[in-house]
Amino acid sequence: ECDPQPSGQGVARRALGKFPHEAAAVDPSTGCVYLTEDDYDSRLYRFRPARWGDLREGVLEAASVDDSGTVRWLAVPNDRPDRSRDTTAFQRGEGAWFSGGCLYFTTTADSRVWALHASGNRLEVIYDAATCGPDAPLRDPDNITVHEASGDIYVAEDADDLQLVLLADRFGRRIAEPFLQLVGHDGSEIAGPAFSPDGSRLYVSSQRGRGGRRGMTFEISGPFRLRRAA
Repeated sequence: ECDPQPSGQGVARRALGKFPHEAAAVDPSTGCVYLTEDDYDSRLYRFRPARWGDLREGVLEAASVDDSGTVRWLAVPNDRPDRSRDTTAFQRGEGAWFSGGCLYFTTTADSRVWALHASGNRLEVIYDAATCGPDAPLRDPDNITVHEASGDIYVAEDADDLQLVLLADRFGRRIAEPFLQLVGHDGSEIAGPAFSPDGSRLYVSSQRGRGGRRGMTFEISGPFRLRRAA
């Protein structure tokens, strides 16, 4: 757990588990921290703190998903990755973002984007490249963010053709379309998409920049959509 203001490397929070950590996203209503694992046999974890906002103590759980998409949370040890048969494996968990009561997260190895409806513990796939044919607009999904005013989702590609892809609801159906593409950034990846607090500017980075030498961060000014689709 790191505070960006003072110097130092942060504080280890061992209660949140020992595994190849990737992303963390917090449900502000409960204080639960959802955690993805960067492994081809990964799990989706949830940490329930004993006290809201205090990560020193709590219960670490992993998701068990049935065929209907209903999720049960099973307590797991925090000193090793969970690989039990009772919990559900995901193919390399990556980016995660919490918005509007949902945890959105990606799995890179099977090019999927997921939505976990936290209050009902229901999981669904909202994008699957395997159903889109050879011209799928999004492959190797990694970092993810949500534009809060509109609910539009932006997903960064780990590799493929280095695009930031927009997932949005339009005329009653979900669309997936390229929003931007990095050209001349071979060997890099799109990283860290995030909006300014007022939602008017989107920031996104090229992890290693042009020629793999130095990372670069870009600012994209709107206008972006101002309200969620009906």
